[in-house]
Amino acid sequence: MIYKDYATIVQVAKKYYKDDNYCTVVALAVAAGIGYGAAFHTYRRLGRVTKKGTRLEMQKAAFAEHGLTLVYTTNVFGKTLKTAAECSRAKGTYLVYSSAHVSAVVDGTMYDWATTSRKRVKNVYEIVKSTK
Repeated sequence: MIYKDYATIVQVAKKYYKDDNYCTVVALAVAAGIGYGAAFHTYRRLGRVTKKGTRLEMQKAAFAEHGLTLVYTTNVFGKTLKTAAECSRAKGTYLVYSSAHVSAVVDGTMYDWATTSRKRVKNVYEIVKSTK
């Protein structure tokens, strides 16, 4: 499933799942091309409590269930990112971590409320298909 924009995802999360603090669920849905419900239930199986965030190890396990691997990177489009808003030029699929938050970026489109955020980027992971 490909979402048109972040607002659509938020509407589904709130209306049908009564969820909040769901940035990693959104990231999985967008990166894996699945619906919010499928991503929500993947995290639920792994122990995520509704309206609570997740840790990196749970995120890695959730992405692995959908054939994806998180690869740490320090260099996106030839330079180190300083703020989340700089992601608009990134090609590929990334998770951009800032303080207690993660944003999903797919080919320069950020699926997050932080599209114009000046929050400092802490880590960036490229999402790649797993090889088995």
